[in-house]
Amino acid sequence: MSCYCLSPGGDEGEIQAQADTRSVSSDVTDHKLPDGGVYTGQLRGGVPDGTGAIQRVDGSKYEGTWHKGQADGNGKLTHANNAGVYEGGFAADAAQGEGTMTRGGLSYTGQFLNNALEGHGTLSCEDGSCYEGQWKGDLKHGQGKMTW
Repeated sequence: MSCYCLSPGGDEGEIQAQADTRSVSSDVTDHKLPDGGVYTGQLRGGVPDGTGAIQRVDGSKYEGTWHKGQADGNGKLTHANNAGVYEGGFAADAAQGEGTMTRGGLSYTGQFLNNALEGHGTLSCEDGSCYEGQWKGDLKHGQGKMTW
């Protein structure tokens, strides 16, 4: 069994493991990944499961809950090179549900689906302007209100 862990920027960090049904280990351990990154946290069957953090060699980091080797539940993803921070819900390694993303003077708080702005949310800009309304596939969609 191979498990692909959260990998911003498309790099895959693979942890080889054998499938088993043991309970989540309460022990927090450090594991070096083949790409040079480090995972610190709980494991089940040799893959991240429970609470843990992964530090990538590119400087990106995820801290939060894991399920079967994927970010799942609540967590915080900090992209490398100040490219942004997402904090909120995750499912299968993707931003999902309620969350907040900040990047380069922009802040979005609202709903996400598979890493995209999807549903109701508010985008606040550095200049004080703000859009509150519906989003679909990262684009304004349907009803909304823009203020300057």
